[in-house]
Amino acid sequence: MSRVREEIGPIDRIVFTSDWLRVTDLRHARYPNPQRTNIAWTAHLFAPIFESILGCPSVQIALDEESLTLDRYELYRMHGVDFSTQGWAYLYNKELSEEAEAALAPLFERAFVVAYEMPPYMRAMFARHGVPYLDLTIHPVRFMEDYLLAMRSSVPALRQALVAHFVPDRAIARQVRLIRALAERRLQTEPDPPDGSAVFIGQMAIDAALIIGDRHATQQDAEDAIVDMLRRHSRLYYKPHPHLRDTGWIDALVDSEPGLILTDVNVYDLLGSGRVTEIGGLSSSVLFEAGHFGVAARRYLDNGHHLTGAGEVPGPDQFAPVLPRVLEESVWGAAFAGAEWVADPDGLQLRDAAIKGTLNMTWGR
Repeated sequence: MSRVREEIGPIDRIVFTSDWLRVTDLRHARYPNPQRTNIAWTAHLFAPIFESILGCPSVQIALDEESLTLDRYELYRMHGVDFSTQGWAYLYNKELSEEAEAALAPLFERAFVVAYEMPPYMRAMFARHGVPYLDLTIHPVRFMEDYLLAMRSSVPALRQALVAHFVPDRAIARQVRLIRALAERRLQTEPDPPDGSAVFIGQMAIDAALIIGDRHATQQDAEDAIVDMLRRHSRLYYKPHPHLRDTGWIDALVDSEPGLILTDVNVYDLLGSGRVTEIGGLSSSVLFEAGHFGVAARRYLDNGHHLTGAGEVPGPDQFAPVLPRVLEESVWGAAFAGAEWVADPDGLQLRDAAIKGTLNMTWGR
């Protein structure tokens, strides 16, 4: 038996899951788990591979299934917290109650868990109950030919096996050069923003990245951050999130702050142009990307950092970006067998944009 299989231990199923508590107040029907799409997306990518290699079936658990005796409402009731976005934020970084864990733990006995953006309360519960897991997200470096999956695992041998599939620094540096070259041509007739500019990056209204302590950041937090940056810069450009439709509040803020200017320039043109000296934001992924372009980043939400930088070896709690070839069965066959991976000349490459194609969404416009 390989070291990876020994560390995983005996299992009889694979469970695909994500944040059981997430609530989005903006949704008309709040009970269905908004992470269900991400759970199903992850299962479509990996269930056939893991079922074949591990020799057991897979299931999906979002905690909104009618077949379960425990549901999302009940989990909130156990903690005496409102079923709301702020209730979700309040519980996000806490440990679940003994009553809740006693009800949840049997769902994951003898399971290998594959999760999408596992929250701290879930990781803490799995650690206490010895549940092995692989956790994945979309890495914030989103200017590559393909979006990058980032992974972390509670299984040390599996983390070590994934090292061979980390995105090399040279691939990121090459793409930065290409973006700089493209920005030079795109902005040659665009006067704004001028050299030495500062830009504030807008975000979606509700996101786990906006949880700070036991609350979810609000519009007021964004306004306070913008005003603070305006104290530091006589002129500040605001780049709205491309998927955010309700921008009335920022329009009003632009009207009241003469130094605040809206920009619709592509965010990667902004980073690659050499004109921007500082990027600000609450917790936008662009703040992480800015470092690759040598642009200073001012982060206003200190809500933890779980990402490896270029050239860093990840710790057990850190996500590391992996190449698209992790969608190939050969990668996992070698990893779980403890064997050396042999490159497939026809395997997926960054230029195939396989992950980007399945997400059906675009960042960075």
